[in-house]
Amino acid sequence: MTRSHPFLFLHLATNRPSPDQRRVRRAALATLALLLPLAASAALWNVRPAPEAKATPWAVVNSAAGDELAVYRDKDNQVHLRFSIAGNFSRLAPKHCPTFQFDSAQPLYHLPLDERCHIDKKHAVIDLGTVRNRVLVSAAVDQLMNGTQIEFRYVSEDGGYHEADFPLKGSSAAIRRALGRNVRVRAK
Repeated sequence: MTRSHPFLFLHLATNRPSPDQRRVRRAALATLALLLPLAASAALWNVRPAPEAKATPWAVVNSAAGDELAVYRDKDNQVHLRFSIAGNFSRLAPKHCPTFQFDSAQPLYHLPLDERCHIDKKHAVIDLGTVRNRVLVSAAVDQLMNGTQIEFRYVSEDGGYHEADFPLKGSSAAIRRALGRNVRVRAK
């Protein structure tokens, strides 16, 4: 008695995969080989040079959807968090600063627009504090360095509600390099 099953990859008579089954297997392996590096890189924080010359480097991570989160220190020692949305058609709503939250716990950071949050089409730049005497007092940066995940919620220009999650594994070392190794971070 011979039975056929869609998950059976072997010819019963020859005990070898058919040419069609080998093609499917090769295509699946090729797809997996392409996707694994993308999945791994989406979860890693890294340090990259700043867009401006002579500026401190940026600590950066990408979400699974391609959104980007960056922490950097500017020439005036201000520390910023830049949230950038992916996609060609989405834009941030110009009058709504994204909210963010660490590890699904309180507090939920909801900042007023133009005081500590600045919006352009694809980016929200949030001021997190100032480095003074090699010390940054910022609960948000402390949570960025010691938490496990940050969730952003934002409104797009068309009124749609969106969420983006970023892993924080490896963030501490990357943020220390971006701020300067001699900068201490305190929550209070």
